[in-house]
Amino acid sequence: MWLYRQDDVDPKALVRECKRLKCQLLDPNREIFWSFHMDECPLESMLRHTRVFVPSKEPEDPDKHVKQDEMLCRFVFDPIKENLSHLNSKHWRSDLQTHIERAKTINKYPYALKSCKAKASILKKPKQH
Repeated sequence: MWLYRQDDVDPKALVRECKRLKCQLLDPNREIFWSFHMDECPLESMLRHTRVFVPSKEPEDPDKHVKQDEMLCRFVFDPIKENLSHLNSKHWRSDLQTHIERAKTINKYPYALKSCKAKASILKKPKQH
């Protein structure tokens, strides 16, 4: 699994996707994007050790809580389509959802979460019959 920094993504794509999702990203040093892209890479390609939190809901005041050596992961980045999707969508394929749920358990966000319900998924539209 790859994690993408905001600096790794085309800035125009980020602006477009934030408008589409009606979201605001955190500081680039505080937010990272999940990707289902997987392959092997050399250890030398690692930039630094960072603790990555995967919240189960939208966090409250993450700019205030996420520390210098921590990052928040709320979105999935698709490098082929250059789009973002909410990580907490329940419409992922079951094998992908398993990876996400495991990450939420291992990298639990330790601060307050908003109590509002998650927005509807933008990933899969219901089939029209």
